[in-house]
Amino acid sequence: MEERNIEPDVLRRIRPGGVADWPAIIELAFAREAVAAQLSPFRSWTVEDVLAVRRQIVQAWQDRLQEAKTHALFIAEGKPDGRAIGYVMVIVSDSPAGRQGWVMELGVDKALWSRGIGTALLRKAEEFSVAHGAKYLGLGVSSNNERALRLYERMGYHEERRHLVKKL
Repeated sequence: MEERNIEPDVLRRIRPGGVADWPAIIELAFAREAVAAQLSPFRSWTVEDVLAVRRQIVQAWQDRLQEAKTHALFIAEGKPDGRAIGYVMVIVSDSPAGRQGWVMELGVDKALWSRGIGTALLRKAEEFSVAHGAKYLGLGVSSNNERALRLYERMGYHEERRHLVKKL
């Protein structure tokens, strides 16, 4: 498994996120380039449709982070100014098969794609999941999001099941 090295001139640190980070997360999560990569080739969704779903997810996370110890938000801070350049939202929950972690959202500033930020954030999600007793970490990705698929494959993630869609 080959992982991308994190460029030392880009990432200051990854830290826990909080309510004060929501404006930066919204800016990253709603960047048109990032949303466009998530469009399904099988649905007639627009960027605006995906943005509406992402707004619901972000709003739900604002509420959940206040109450749950097994929900986490991590922020990648950039150099030299410490601005938010990426984020990951992760949850750990119980299932019949045992404790499972899930990456709910992962986003990186497009200007810094392919610089190792996504790798660092995913590692943090893995550490959090292990620390909370998870034996697996799952995530979902659009089948045409080739950049994200390459990242996940490089980091050792494997396809476990397929979600099929038929246009009616």
